[in-house]
Amino acid sequence: ILKVRKKETEKKIEALDERFAIGEIKNELYQKFIGKFKKERSEINAEIDGLSFGNSNLENKLEKYIQILTKPAQLWASNSYRGKLELQELMFPKGILFDREKNDYRTIETNPVVFTIAEISRSLAEIKKPDSLNLLEKTGLVPRAGLEPAQQ
Repeated sequence: ILKVRKKETEKKIEALDERFAIGEIKNELYQKFIGKFKKERSEINAEIDGLSFGNSNLENKLEKYIQILTKPAQLWASNSYRGKLELQELMFPKGILFDREKNDYRTIETNPVVFTIAEISRSLAEIKKPDSLNLLEKTGLVPRAGLEPAQQ
């Protein structure tokens, strides 16, 4: 969509330049519209530049956000007031409400992406963390050296 808008704007600039060159429009009108179209083109270019980035940049950004979102408690503790507000707005887009009767907090809506990433992170942490009871059950006892299994 942005590329189409850019191409249309460039056609307008070209047509305006041509009309000015052959004397169909006066300088005041040309200056008024050429500035408008060039500004529009630069805004479109800025939007396109903001959207386009290479795969390595994408991977770096994703890695950064995953690291942030997998440890929200650490992020909360290490942030300033402003950072905590931004984190709160990211996690709870409609805010956090306080119920005076129950003396408790509640949320209307949570960001599903944030909580999906947090849930996946918790699941992966449980998988990576060795369960000592399961580890003992899974490992068989090794017989002492020199003894037959029946003598143990």
